[in-house]
Amino acid sequence: MTQHPCDCRHDSGDTFRAARRDFLTRCAGGLGMIAAGSLLYPELSGAGDVASRGPAPLAGGGILGSTHLPAKAKRVIYLFQSGGPSQLDLFDYKPLLVKQNGKEVPKSILGTQRVTLMTRSQSSFASYGSPFKFAQHGNSGAWFSELLPNMAKTADEWCFVKSLQSEPINHDPAVTFMQSGRQVPGRPAFGSWLNYGLGSECTGIDHGARGEIIDTISQLNRLKHQQVQDPEIETRIDAFQMAYKMQTTVPQLLDFSDEPAHVLELYGPEVRQQGSYAYQCLLARRLAERGVRFVQLFHGGWDHHANIPGGMKRQAANTDRATAALIMDLKQHGLLDDTLVVWGGEFGRTAYTQSTQGANGRDHHPRCFTVALAGGGIKPGITHGATDDYGYNIASDMVHVRDLHATLLRCLGIDHQRFTFRFQGLDDKLTGVEPAKIVKEILV
Repeated sequence: MTQHPCDCRHDSGDTFRAARRDFLTRCAGGLGMIAAGSLLYPELSGAGDVASRGPAPLAGGGILGSTHLPAKAKRVIYLFQSGGPSQLDLFDYKPLLVKQNGKEVPKSILGTQRVTLMTRSQSSFASYGSPFKFAQHGNSGAWFSELLPNMAKTADEWCFVKSLQSEPINHDPAVTFMQSGRQVPGRPAFGSWLNYGLGSECTGIDHGARGEIIDTISQLNRLKHQQVQDPEIETRIDAFQMAYKMQTTVPQLLDFSDEPAHVLELYGPEVRQQGSYAYQCLLARRLAERGVRFVQLFHGGWDHHANIPGGMKRQAANTDRATAALIMDLKQHGLLDDTLVVWGGEFGRTAYTQSTQGANGRDHHPRCFTVALAGGGIKPGITHGATDDYGYNIASDMVHVRDLHATLLRCLGIDHQRFTFRFQGLDDKLTGVEPAKIVKEILV
């Protein structure tokens, strides 16, 4: 039996642990195809069988017909920092934690929160103050560590939600939860919901001789489908059309020769290296200007259970310049106002040292972490929410992942309570059945 590329069943503990580390690498391609599918074949957005039961879809395939509410954003670029970047070493400055470095985190702060198996057996939970210098930037006075000098230059474009809270404490379910609102895999991700509801702004392409052949084959397949009503025939038609459009459209998309020199310089020399973070950021802008609804980058390597000083320097150096460049590039192209940019991971890191993994590391911490937002519908130059003096608990304005999803949908003109999909007898929603609120304070 052929194993699915995201199948995580394994025969031994060692290979299972290896697969966990490889989880995002192996499924990111499937998530990334949301963007490619939207660009290359907009007609596929939305499910045909459900469309027949709902309102007439838009020309781009959206099932909603129109947005529920006025939309500020037309599209999303999600810069997913996989592994759990340490908010305490990037955005959430805690001078008391620095002062208390090496001393035990008070039990009144630790409370009874769940911790991972990796730190449960620790006899000591020593405070770990960030080894990096912090400073305030821009008119907003946003805090950035010295690791992010380029993002700091765009301080007034960002909204920092420093009181985000998730539920899973391990990577795989936490990533799935952040993407789909569920801890169990197999449910549609945010980008799938968006393409299903709104469709694509992309336009098709003219078919040449090969396109005419594909069209003829498709016509024959449709005739056969009318006779036998086999859904696999429609799948075959879609596959032929997708393959052809990939052959004709993707090369042009990936050809950066039409980019001005000053734009390439903005992203840095790595932009010319296919697969680099800078390359993917520029590609995201090119997809956005072609009308792709949802573009998501997965950048791994943020899982620093040890060696925060070395690991964080390396990761920040790989992402800082290109992230700032993307914001400036979108703004120069007039796209930032209606493009919603999200920067964040699946959870944050602890205020204490994870001594079981070596010196100067932090464990997983879903209780409170930071997400950065910019663009379409988001109020720029503000910080929402706060953590305590140790950065371990939320002190004010808690924002659950469900609240974040509801707020992002609102920016796109979608009411999360009305945006449903009938599944197994239930009206399923991205935000699920538990309460979710829109964070109005961060909206324009």
